[in-house]
Amino acid sequence: GAMREFRDRVFRTGRQVRDELGLEFLGFLPAVSASQLRSMHPAPTGTAPGPYPPVLSHGVMRYSVGSPLSGFAEVLRSAKVAADITLGSHRPKIIGLVSVLPNEGKSTIAKNIASLVAHLGARTLLIDADLRNPGLSRATAPDAKRGLVEVLMDSVPYRDLLLREGETGLDLLPTVGRRNLSHTGELISSAAMQALLQEAGQDYDYIFVDLPPVGPIVDVRAAAKLFDAFVFVVEWGRTARHVVSSTLEHEQSVYEKTLGVILNKANLAGVRLYEDYGSRDYYYGKYKKYYRDR
Repeated sequence: GAMREFRDRVFRTGRQVRDELGLEFLGFLPAVSASQLRSMHPAPTGTAPGPYPPVLSHGVMRYSVGSPLSGFAEVLRSAKVAADITLGSHRPKIIGLVSVLPNEGKSTIAKNIASLVAHLGARTLLIDADLRNPGLSRATAPDAKRGLVEVLMDSVPYRDLLLREGETGLDLLPTVGRRNLSHTGELISSAAMQALLQEAGQDYDYIFVDLPPVGPIVDVRAAAKLFDAFVFVVEWGRTARHVVSSTLEHEQSVYEKTLGVILNKANLAGVRLYEDYGSRDYYYGKYKKYYRDR
């Protein structure tokens, strides 16, 4: 057991985030079970008024809105509060969602936090800027024919390509992947992208951008200057601590703007086994009575 503990080199506690990364810990997001998804409030029928086609929002992609009193939604609210405190009255707040590795849940969190903020009444835009692997768009806009790439390369007005989530009023600018698109870093950091964010900033209070992983891909580093802040997503119990710390060490432009870290897909029952007795996060499970999954 001692040897297994010694060799455990992944993130399991908020203390590890604070001590090893020097960043704020925003909270644990639990893995959402099928029974929790079934217990969500159903999405209302119909679409929001306006000219935009609907966003396909179901399952875990709308969990923060379908279960607004859950611990899942509360962590995302804490991320919004962190942005509000750090950025103050700055408008718009342009926030990138990033991770080191693929499949850590970054796109799911991007969609949920954007829907939550929109549901609270803020004018909110979500942009899928993962040009090589637009998983967010595949999940929420599978029928989209054009998107961010056409805005940046062909000067298509972004408003012509928006979709809207009727339940929350969230607007989405999708991405439709193109084969052999090798200059994604140049596109994301281009003057066209800067112009898009400036133009959209006249209509929105918050702009959330789902970005590619920062590990092997240079897109985020190239575009960091365009963002006000980042939220870093790390998969609990899977992503090696040294990979995250070394990546952030070499990505100072991202590190300096990072609001904090969310540990995603966490086993909340196991969290206290790794925390020191009496530490702040040791009692994390005690707050379950304040949350409801529906």
